[in-house]
Amino acid sequence: MHEHHGPIMEATAEAVDAAAERLRDTFASGVTRPLEYRRAALVRLRDWLHAHEDEVLEALHADLGKAPFEGYATELGMVFDEITVQLKGMAAWSAPKRVPSPLVHFPSSSAILTEPYGCVLVLSPWNYPLQLALVPLVEAVAAGNCVGVKPSRTSAHTASVLAQCVSEVFDPSHVRLFPGSSAMNDLLLAQRWDLIFFTGSPRVAHTILEAAAKHLTPCVLELGGKSPCIVDASANIHRAAQRIAWGKGVNSGQTCVAPDYFLVHEDVAPAFVAELEAAFGRMYGDAPTCDEWPHMINRHHFDRVMGLITRRTPEARIAFGGEGDPDTLKIQPTCITGVTLEDPVMKEEIFGP
Repeated sequence: MHEHHGPIMEATAEAVDAAAERLRDTFASGVTRPLEYRRAALVRLRDWLHAHEDEVLEALHADLGKAPFEGYATELGMVFDEITVQLKGMAAWSAPKRVPSPLVHFPSSSAILTEPYGCVLVLSPWNYPLQLALVPLVEAVAAGNCVGVKPSRTSAHTASVLAQCVSEVFDPSHVRLFPGSSAMNDLLLAQRWDLIFFTGSPRVAHTILEAAAKHLTPCVLELGGKSPCIVDASANIHRAAQRIAWGKGVNSGQTCVAPDYFLVHEDVAPAFVAELEAAFGRMYGDAPTCDEWPHMINRHHFDRVMGLITRRTPEARIAFGGEGDPDTLKIQPTCITGVTLEDPVMKEEIFGP
């Protein structure tokens, strides 16, 4: 284990410059390229997460109200799976691939060599604060990169666990955690990175791409949007409602691929709404008081989602749900029918239940 490397980094240009320069120096030295180095780093991470499983799940519950089962299924377990996949595949993926040589280059032989990008930046969001920080980090480390990772300050409890994890598992010249702050994004984007992996909103993605363009830095952008579900007249309405309720209920709708709105054939719409309400009832009972039902990340997002429910055109009506508790930040699973494109709920991603 590496020792914890001192106090939280200051959000200053000098501190970020020094940390990023250290990452670049380490990558240039070639120390991260051998398979043994990468494999050992991933095994240390896996062992640390196993040893601190309770603290990780408690942090996810503190931030988002995720029950231990949901925290493991949608966050911690996915990190373990990714580590297993990378440990199993990295040798084959890193090996040179022999390919035919053009006749004009006879008698040479040719191969495709795979190489790490260099120093990569992972900017993770608050809705899956462990999974969306560590899965891309695992992939970057497995490929032989040095990594800067910035968790969201909105999910403060998980960010604190991540800071402890990164400092105890990795040398800070290999993987460095940059604490979230209002200034940190700008300071990090002023640096030259070899790849940026961002999960978040389309609005922030514009800023990321603009900064990356100055250095022609490639980006991976995993963004939200309004994901529709189409239910036609031939659908198994009971099964469709069951699956949609599950997909919407995970993390109380705070998922970038959660079902956002439904286009339902008019012949089956009443039956679908009834089955959807019943499905939520079977899974969560009285959702606002159910221990398994997650809550909104903070009061700002609670108020935003409640505003989408209450600000409606005359045609739109609440079929079920509609209530929220500002003390627990929990919102009932809510279905609004008769919605038009003029309703506020259709003007932005809901990111709620």
